[in-house]
Amino acid sequence: MKDIDYTVEDYRDIRVVTLSGNISNATKSELMALVRRIAQSASVVINMTNVPMVTSSGLDALVEMCNAARSMDRRVLLMNVHDDIVKMIETLDLYDYFIFVESIEEGRRKLSYYV
Repeated sequence: MKDIDYTVEDYRDIRVVTLSGNISNATKSELMALVRRIAQSASVVINMTNVPMVTSSGLDALVEMCNAARSMDRRVLLMNVHDDIVKMIETLDLYDYFIFVESIEEGRRKLSYYV
C-alpha cells in the first residue's frame, strides 16, 4: 500500500498538488521528483489538507523542494497546513523557507511578490 497519494491540477500559471497521506522518508523521493518536474514550468501549490503528519525527513524534503524551485525561478507554496506541522516548522526555525497560503488566489497574489 502506498503511503501517499496525489492529484495534480492546472490553474493557469500554477499547478496544485493535492496530497493525501504522510510526508516521510518513504514518500519523499517520489514527491520530490514530482515537484521538481512541475517546477520546471510552473510554481507549485502543495495542498496539505489531507497530510496529517510530516516527519523530519519529510520536512527536509519540503525544504529541498522549495530550494530547487527557487533555483528555477519558481516557488513551492504550502496550502492548508495543519497547525501542528506549522508549529514544528516554527520550532525548527524553518519558517523562512516556506510560503503559506489558504487558497489558490492567495497563492497567486503572493507569487506576484516572491517571484
